[in-house]
Amino acid sequence: MLAVPVCTDGSWSCPAGSTDERQCPSSPDQPACSLPRHPQETYRYPGCANEDYGCPRLKTVLCALESIRAEYNTCQQDSDCVAATVNGRCSGYGQCPPAAVNASGRSDFETRATAEVARYCTESPICGTSGSCAYPYFAVRCQQGRCVAEGSTTAP
Repeated sequence: MLAVPVCTDGSWSCPAGSTDERQCPSSPDQPACSLPRHPQETYRYPGCANEDYGCPRLKTVLCALESIRAEYNTCQQDSDCVAATVNGRCSGYGQCPPAAVNASGRSDFETRATAEVARYCTESPICGTSGSCAYPYFAVRCQQGRCVAEGSTTAP
């Protein structure tokens, strides 16, 4: 004989050791009786809104990476700026345009950005983007005290 939940007067009575989705505790990050959500779906970063963009929380991770870059992109002249090397993996970050940072903070930025991308993309991402470029080349410059990557159709 199988023990199955029984409904009486709108409430469920489950046999010992079993549960029904209406009796499971739930929270915004863990809906009732569902499998654990993928890290991309629950990704958060302080100061960034929890927003999707084609992939779960893609806008959130891009905001996080730009927030980190903002800590390392101050400059006084063009020679202060370099293009960082970041494997954006499933986020597509840093390919187009490259992340422009100051030369002295490049290593720290790359380390922090790589760790954040790994936290979002994990070993088995459920979604990814590669982005597309309107410009084949980029020049890294200092503009108004911040390093930027400007698109160009001619090689620097």
